[in-house]
Amino acid sequence: MDNTVLTMDIGGSSIKYGICNLQGEFLDRGSVKTPLSSLGDLLNVIKEIHSSYKNVIGIAISMPGVIDVIKGIAITGGALSYIDNAPLVEIISREVKKKVVIANDGKCAALAELGFGNLKDIKNGVAMILGTGIGGGIVINGELLNGSNFSAGEFSYVNTNIEQVSNIDYSMACQLGIRGVSKAVEETSNLKDLSGIDIFKLIKEGNKDVEKGFKNYCRKLASNIYNIMYILDPERFVIGGGISAEPLLFTYLEEALDDLYNEFSIKLRKPEIMPCKYRNDANLIGALYNFLNIKI
Repeated sequence: MDNTVLTMDIGGSSIKYGICNLQGEFLDRGSVKTPLSSLGDLLNVIKEIHSSYKNVIGIAISMPGVIDVIKGIAITGGALSYIDNAPLVEIISREVKKKVVIANDGKCAALAELGFGNLKDIKNGVAMILGTGIGGGIVINGELLNGSNFSAGEFSYVNTNIEQVSNIDYSMACQLGIRGVSKAVEETSNLKDLSGIDIFKLIKEGNKDVEKGFKNYCRKLASNIYNIMYILDPERFVIGGGISAEPLLFTYLEEALDDLYNEFSIKLRKPEIMPCKYRNDANLIGALYNFLNIKI
């Protein structure tokens, strides 16, 4: 397995891993439970996985939180609070005697698109990953923008109502993440806690109340896409996350973008949107791209 990289996606409940060649193709893969108790336990899991693939040239890691990709420090570890301020690259590389790189999971999803997907050869672009929150990344001049504090592209924290700055319900995470989808549908149908699968099934069955709520959600998403477009002027937006696998999202989102454009008093242009190429493997592939291209 020379010229292969061990890629890992550390999540709140599981660690997905794969062996990739330098073209982003998987030669092997697996998953284990994420240890929730301590950094030492996490290190032991990483060492155990690596022990089965000792000929790899290094380890590329995707993980939650704000990550200093230059110093290799997890400033915050998201749901894994025991990672906060840990010099992970130093700790792991000391154990495995190999090159190790780490990056935020949303940015890894963006890097997958930049390196091998639907942002490849795009000079300026935006990836938005619709999940529990809104992650992603911003590509400027063909490179991922980390920002001065490594938090560029953290759309989750954007406030959507100046009168409600202390209310997390008005964050972009809650308005446009999966919680925002179900909330928008609940407001028009009185159906609570529907999953994305439930919502799309009901729309296809002709439930107009559910459809109305989902269209309201898409209008909010479209409005924020326009706002980001006016600030960054990207060539393309790519949309990922679980609900992006459903073509209806893009049907209604394009409709909302058209409606808003027609309502604007000053018209510039409509954004180009398309789904991310990579879904379940996006973080693993993006971690690989980071490993191959990071400038330290």
